[in-house]
Amino acid sequence: LISGIFYDDLGESINQVAGLVLQAKQIGAPVEDATRAALQFTKVFTDQDPKAVLNAMNQLVSSGLVKNFKEAGDLLTVAFQNGANRAGDLLNTITTNATAFKDMGLTGKEAVGLITQGLDAGFKSANDVANSVTKIKQNVTNAAGNENSDVTKTLNMLGIANPADTGKAWSKDFIANVISSIQNAPVSESEKQKMLSNILGGKMGAKEFS
Repeated sequence: LISGIFYDDLGESINQVAGLVLQAKQIGAPVEDATRAALQFTKVFTDQDPKAVLNAMNQLVSSGLVKNFKEAGDLLTVAFQNGANRAGDLLNTITTNATAFKDMGLTGKEAVGLITQGLDAGFKSANDVANSVTKIKQNVTNAAGNENSDVTKTLNMLGIANPADTGKAWSKDFIANVISSIQNAPVSESEKQKMLSNILGGKMGAKEFS
């Protein structure tokens, strides 16, 4: 198995392939598929650590954000091409937050899309976006039925209904709508920051929207 993968021009050395095969076994991943997917990815993105790639792919698959390691590789490839790793922390963010994304009803594509959108909107890192997405759900849920909440007042200003009030399922569209509505609100930058702070309970690494 190891030599077969290596002689398919994957991996920098037999030892590297062997280490990745061992890692795949240890985390319970389908060994050949997982090893090949990680090494195919790092063959293109040569600055990435295959072990970190394998961990991120495994979390994508095991959480249910994608169906298999091929889909995980395709998702990460598009994400890197679209700038989702511009802060250098996408793999770690996915490894840490994949289950939380799934619990929010997101697909892998939607989760990565939100990260990219957040970075485009001014967040400093993928991790900051992920933390913010989690915080939005928590704060919006807690604000349900409370008209005096700063979260509720901000959502009303943006013309966005609270899904915790309406009974609608959580989705990428709600979170994306909150981010883009604040970004495009016809108010001053300081007012946008106040809206963001109200929703997140803090800036969570965001810079001023522009």
